[in-house]
Amino acid sequence: MFYDSSFFDSLCYSFGDLYLPIFLIYTLSKMEENHPVTEMNDPSFSGYLEQLSKKELIDLVERFAPEEFRTMIHNQFISQDESVGLVANVVKEIDQALRDHSLYDEPTAMEEVLEEQLIKLKGLGEKEAETVYELITTIIHKVNDLTEEGWLYDHYRDQHFDEYLINEFTRSFLKPLPLDKKTKYIDGFKSAIEDNPYTFFEGIFTNLHELFEERDLPELKEVLLLNTENKEFTNLEAYYTAVASKLSLDEKFFILSQPDDLSAALSIQLAKVYEEYGKIAFAIDALEKCHKTDDFWSVKEAVFNELLRLKHLNESLDLSFAEDMLNQLAKRKTLRTLIEYFPANKSHFEGILRQEATPELLEYFEEEKRLDEALELVLNDDLYENIQYQFFKKHATLFPEEARVYFIKRIDENLVDAGNHYYERIVDTLNTLKTIDARKADEIKAMIQGNYKRRTNLMAMLK
Repeated sequence: MFYDSSFFDSLCYSFGDLYLPIFLIYTLSKMEENHPVTEMNDPSFSGYLEQLSKKELIDLVERFAPEEFRTMIHNQFISQDESVGLVANVVKEIDQALRDHSLYDEPTAMEEVLEEQLIKLKGLGEKEAETVYELITTIIHKVNDLTEEGWLYDHYRDQHFDEYLINEFTRSFLKPLPLDKKTKYIDGFKSAIEDNPYTFFEGIFTNLHELFEERDLPELKEVLLLNTENKEFTNLEAYYTAVASKLSLDEKFFILSQPDDLSAALSIQLAKVYEEYGKIAFAIDALEKCHKTDDFWSVKEAVFNELLRLKHLNESLDLSFAEDMLNQLAKRKTLRTLIEYFPANKSHFEGILRQEATPELLEYFEEEKRLDEALELVLNDDLYENIQYQFFKKHATLFPEEARVYFIKRIDENLVDAGNHYYERIVDTLNTLKTIDARKADEIKAMIQGNYKRRTNLMAMLK
């Protein structure tokens, strides 16, 4: 076994990123011993680990640690020569896979080969970082090239190449690197992805700020303050999010007030800075500019809620803004919020939601116990069939006649076509009908068994 004292000196009693794997080991050991498992947020878990000797902890790792975890730990302690040889072998295997035409129409097989090799590099840290970076960049370009040529798609199973685990490996590769290499490689990966027509590997940049660790933040803050006025500076949002807790109010304003094309997410942050300065009108202006940004739609609910609050504070809230907010968000939660501000316009807002998102209004009526109005909505509006069915299934005893008519109609419609999908709907509807009219349900079941004997799967389901 390759565990040594240097590993356990760092592991014991200061678990860091190994908290989850060790919790898994602990959980498995308790399951095997038939003891109740302590939750991760339970202080007794830490107490349990802290009372273990190194030997006991080693035993747990040896018995239960997954191979990937073992590889990660092993790679932290190999020599430079060993890491060179390991990376070279992985590069060779991946190069062969990317040239293997038999994998081009088997996206799942290609994923498995790439993932199997990349896992071997887990835990290397800075060792051979440049080579690993170049390897990931090669994968990004090659996968996009093959996709553009029509490969990496299984037409029979309708399966595309899934880059998720490669994204996760890339993030785990980036996180422990020194800041200069981390930012250099992030920019390199972003450039490689932007050079290609497909959106593969963009998951690398999801919550990018999470890749920066506490030790990175002082230097990252300096980088941010020095480069804010640089129009070619990228990743402003991620860097700002990472260091925001380390910035003074004036530093936040300096950073956020420089760019001409501030993202919507950062515009929200700028508005908060203005509010802290007591400049509510400026905060509102910053948020209203968000509508012109590329990422507005991803944060529009937060923008509208902030605008609603600030306009109310500034005594500039009007009905036209409320109407626009409900039109844009079309949620029953928004409806309730606006009714608090404009109680006299409740019916008007409900009418807007009916036009924009009838299913949301239906759930609102149900939550408000306004079931007669909900029934009227189901009977008279063009709702998805499954929404109608779930309503009548839930409220069959309250509206038995309407539900009975609907269930019979649904059974008739599904008898038109053959196939297990339709048969399952028929059987489920019959069972629901039976709760309010067992005689009619039995009558329909007998009719189906008499007239549709050739549909053997349906006959089996009805037994």
